[in-house]
Amino acid sequence: MQRTAEGGWEAVGFAAICGWLTIVLFGLAMLGLAAAAVYAVARGRGPKRSVWAGMVGCIGLALVCALSSAIAGPCSEADPN
Repeated sequence: MQRTAEGGWEAVGFAAICGWLTIVLFGLAMLGLAAAAVYAVARGRGPKRSVWAGMVGCIGLALVCALSSAIAGPCSEADPN
C-alpha cells in the first residue's frame, strides 16, 4: 500500500514488491559476506559451506525476483485498450 497525493491509499503492483524484495535479499547477502569476512579474519579460515550456500541462495533468489520484476513491470503498465 502507498499513500496518494489526495491522502488515500492504493495498492502497489507485483513489480514494486519484487523490487523491494530484491533490494532486501541483496542486502542480506552483503551482510552475510561482511560477517563471513570478519569471521575469516578472526578465525583464520573461511566460513562453513552452509554459510556460503545461504549467501548464494539469497543472491539467486534476488536475481529471480529482479527478473520477475523486470518482466512484470512493463506487462502490468501496458494499456489494455
